[in-house]
Amino acid sequence: MNYPHRPPSDLDPKNGEPVDPPSDLDPKNGEPVDPPSVSPEEQAEIDRLANEDDVHLSQRNGLHPFEALNGKVSSGKMVGMIKVSTHSDFHSGTGYGFEEIPDWELPSPFGRFEIRKMIGKGSFAAVWEAYDPDLNRALAIKVLHPHRRVDRRLVRRFIIEGRAAAKLNHPNIVRVHETGTIDGVAYIASELVNGPELQTIHPLGPFYEPRQAAELCEGIADAIEHSHSRGVLHRDIKPENILLDSTTDDEGVRHAVPRLTDFGLARIEEIESRVSTIQQLVGTLVYMSPQQLNGDNGGEDKGGRGKSSDIYAIGLLLYEMLTATRPRNCESDRIQLLRASEKIKPPISLRPDIHKDLSAICMRCLAYEPEDRYRSAGELKADLRRFLDGQPTIARPLSWPQRFSRWANRNRLAASLMVLAASSMLVAIVVQWVSGSRLDTKNTQLREAKSELIDANARLAETANKFGFSDAFNVFQLGHLRLADELMNSLQAGYPAEWRKPPSQLLRAEIDSNYRLLYKADYPLRDIVSIPGTSKVILGGDSPRLNIFDCSTGKVVDTIDTPLQRVDALAISVDGRFVAAGGATDAVTDVASPWLIDLTNKQIRMLRSTGPTTVEALAFSP
Repeated sequence: MNYPHRPPSDLDPKNGEPVDPPSDLDPKNGEPVDPPSVSPEEQAEIDRLANEDDVHLSQRNGLHPFEALNGKVSSGKMVGMIKVSTHSDFHSGTGYGFEEIPDWELPSPFGRFEIRKMIGKGSFAAVWEAYDPDLNRALAIKVLHPHRRVDRRLVRRFIIEGRAAAKLNHPNIVRVHETGTIDGVAYIASELVNGPELQTIHPLGPFYEPRQAAELCEGIADAIEHSHSRGVLHRDIKPENILLDSTTDDEGVRHAVPRLTDFGLARIEEIESRVSTIQQLVGTLVYMSPQQLNGDNGGEDKGGRGKSSDIYAIGLLLYEMLTATRPRNCESDRIQLLRASEKIKPPISLRPDIHKDLSAICMRCLAYEPEDRYRSAGELKADLRRFLDGQPTIARPLSWPQRFSRWANRNRLAASLMVLAASSMLVAIVVQWVSGSRLDTKNTQLREAKSELIDANARLAETANKFGFSDAFNVFQLGHLRLADELMNSLQAGYPAEWRKPPSQLLRAEIDSNYRLLYKADYPLRDIVSIPGTSKVILGGDSPRLNIFDCSTGKVVDTIDTPLQRVDALAISVDGRFVAAGGATDAVTDVASPWLIDLTNKQIRMLRSTGPTTVEALAFSP
């Protein structure tokens, strides 16, 4: 998007002229420097915290955002109810919870800032409108709630948010002026934007004309390209994190300017490259890419996947602005979202007045595989600009007649000469085609039959896999882990191509995390005891021999031979030194006696207690 008019900048207190926001300067040479980095340990803690809560601050004025920009409502007001998606909601997909935040006031003055009013609060922090008398400007002050400041991890996460955003300076990103502490209270001072949040879903239909939606997404893509170029991945692009500012052109027409905010889940690549973290879900579920839903947070930017997840989220925003519906019509289940990601309908199928080029741009953003999306947010921005300028887009390559038609309208003389030359070539082509038009009918029929056979086999494999996967999923839900494991193993062996699809991979991972075959004996096992304080267990069954198995290595580390024909019952002492073993009656004496085994030296002695039947249970007294 072209920006002949940037959003209003700060004013010079001496002459009232607009000035650019100040950057951090090196005290030695006066050159701008990047904000200080954070330690790898801090980044690891921030990533774990990012998975705990996802706070949505909503400005619910109920009107079209362009009406708010034109002065029909008082923008910038937020309601008191705070929508919070909790950690458990995030993973189980059960919905959202609500948290009551105690009322409190930020003292005025707060350092040099004059506090005017609270303009919003979330689960972690509140935002206040303030005035900076030193620079003669209004700004927003973000401060953690008092009961949150006792958690040092949250304070570190808060500092990371400020530092991530402070690396960025772009007309479509809410500018962070400074971060710091006043009287021990950490704060983020940023540019004050009074516009409403972006609204995409509405029961009455789309808010935006297709061209307006393309212009807004162009601005967002430009902001994300700037963020990525500075090594910052946003990872939580959604309507609640985009404010609509306004600017007026030379003709007095007001235009909406999207402003990206809330870098609370952002990841700084220069830190991430030094930190190895466990894969977690980070972001808002319905705006996650398939890779994020699979546990790749976009921080592990292998092959650009982290950046492509931000591009996927922009595609979701564009889809919602064009159709007022979600492309994946499910919000509560990760597996359902993954399946829906493979069969998204083009927006033009829901709204025929959308240009096919814009629909194709949207669908390229929403491609399932990262390599099929735009390579960068800058490439997406450039394609949106080509659409707005009426030029061919790379999302939907034009056929050569369409390309020629557009080119001919701009170059009529050259087009006429080309048509004349093409006509001569066409005559030669037609003559050649007529002379070679007799085809071998039998070969054609054979190729068609072979193609039909391949298609039939593919349909058969897909149908068999679907029924097998459905059976495996159902028995897994019922808790029959071993049967689910056997079904998935048979699917993997019989239909390897279908098995590699994400739903099968996800179910395989769920089964492996809950069920694992430790040891398989060539005779029935009848009892097992765990040696206290170790990772070892003792196994007994239809054999005189006891096997000591180490669960950490998956190997039998020792054996003990007993006088029993088979071992029916085992018990272990509290200190783990002795194990008692019992079994069937002796063939000679016709009585059954338990045996006591010292594990330190493998000495075995018979206990005096005897009985006429098989020993089926043993226990040590406390």
